[in-house]
Amino acid sequence: MASASSTNNCSSNSFPDDDEELNEQLRTLLLLVPDVAQTDPISILEQTRDYLRRVHEETERLEKEMPSQSRHLENLNQGGIANSSIRRRLQILRVETEKIGGNREFVVNILWKRLGPPGAAAEVQRAIEFFDLNVKSSSVLVPSFLHPDEMQTTAFVKVKKGKNMTEKELRDLLLSRFPS
Repeated sequence: MASASSTNNCSSNSFPDDDEELNEQLRTLLLLVPDVAQTDPISILEQTRDYLRRVHEETERLEKEMPSQSRHLENLNQGGIANSSIRRRLQILRVETEKIGGNREFVVNILWKRLGPPGAAAEVQRAIEFFDLNVKSSSVLVPSFLHPDEMQTTAFVKVKKGKNMTEKELRDLLLSRFPS
């Protein structure tokens, strides 16, 4: 059983040896939770609880704002603003799609060239996510050091339930997001 004097702070070796796992967990909390002022176990746990409560409240607030942000982005897209920014930032060189797994899973390869300010990779990612696709993973790479402005985005996507799509339909859909 731990004595009261041995649990006053969380500095190394201040807890009894039989509670080493608890000591390690408390030290981990000290590293993960910002601005923990005190190092006794009760204070660490209280400050962790308060921090998690603040994170939860902020998450709820942001989730409530998301529908209005989505509508705002849709309005921008309908007005052509999003598409015009895509035109300035990148040029699509090639879009390839290949069906894998079931009839709703695809690999998408988009070869594109950066034209303007940073943000082109994000525009390609948003274009992929815009449609009824669940992106399982995606990556961006520079396929050739000779052409550093040419980039390739590869994404593994799955068409959402209730929808079927051919490779050509998916390719045409993606190309529709990048007018020439």
